[in-house]
Amino acid sequence: MTAKSALRTSAGVISALAVVIAITAGSAASGAPNTTLQLTHTIHFVNTGTSAANVGGDHTVDTSTLTARRSGRTIGSGVFSCMPSSSDSRVLKCSSAFALAGGILLGRMTTNLRSKTVSGSVTDGTGKYKGATGTIKGTGIGGSGSADVTVTYSTG
Repeated sequence: MTAKSALRTSAGVISALAVVIAITAGSAASGAPNTTLQLTHTIHFVNTGTSAANVGGDHTVDTSTLTARRSGRTIGSGVFSCMPSSSDSRVLKCSSAFALAGGILLGRMTTNLRSKTVSGSVTDGTGKYKGATGTIKGTGIGGSGSADVTVTYSTG
């Protein structure tokens, strides 16, 4: 990879992170209560990393492809902004954005590099995912760097 392409990749990752931060900040600002019927949905996918960049200190930004577990079809992409927890550098605290058909699911999660597990919560979304809440759970797939992930969320 040339210095020019590395810079372009880093700029793209930083731009994606800026979108995640802007969406997260905007969704946190709305305080209207949600009183409509909530339907629960579950998405199963394999999260495969496509790029990673250190954006200062221990802060990393990663991008990934989301592939439907059963069909193997690409269903979206992910962007993750992570930092090690203050007590254990093998435990990462991450903000996440899953871009899927119809919008983006936002969340916060903990990635344990030792146990190769991910757990967290869906905190909001855009488009058809606006107001989403739920859970994020995942397990690493061998030494592949991919994870088998289940996101369960409700909107309404």
